[in-house]
Amino acid sequence: MALHGYLALWCAMFGTFAPVGYARSLAGVTAAQRAVRVLGRIEQVREPRHGSSQHDGIPVVVTFQTPPAARSSP
Repeated sequence: MALHGYLALWCAMFGTFAPVGYARSLAGVTAAQRAVRVLGRIEQVREPRHGSSQHDGIPVVVTFQTPPAARSSP
């Protein structure tokens, strides 16, 4: 197969897989999105330290409950 054929095959594969991944992302079925779908409660929010960098962010303490299906029974 010539270089042109390999290039066409690569484009066809990418053209197939990219929309599938994009659609899964929009539907919320990616692994990262499934991992985040648990109830959480903000316990504490503190002010940034005086003179700290703007990139440090705001310290926040969040607690999560384990979903009932994931708990192991003794």
